[in-house]
Amino acid sequence: MRILISTGILLLAAQGAPASAQSALCTTLAVDYESASKDLGDNIAAGVADNSAPRATLRAMEDANVLIRAQQTLELMKAHKCAMPNRAPTGARYMLAALECRNERLRGTKDSPKCDRKTWAPLGD
Repeated sequence: MRILISTGILLLAAQGAPASAQSALCTTLAVDYESASKDLGDNIAAGVADNSAPRATLRAMEDANVLIRAQQTLELMKAHKCAMPNRAPTGARYMLAALECRNERLRGTKDSPKCDRKTWAPLGD
């Protein structure tokens, strides 16, 4: 809900905005779009060694919601003539970083630097 509200605020704020604000909006939207891959990677990591069917169903629903949010972000990027991404969101891009973070959490490490999603490097770039 919070993400949808912030997306709506971004849309309203950008209407008639000067070029510099438009550029800042495009940067924010690009970060939001890329976060979809990080969210999907987190869900992959959470599913490793988990044999719970209800949790697997929940992760599948979360993945579907992430992809819907990415599609909405893509539509906003298109509407504001932002540079379009050249790939679809995929959890594989950040799976290694997500697994490292998951391992730190399982060890009981709080606030591990490996869980700072801003520092996650994509695979294959």
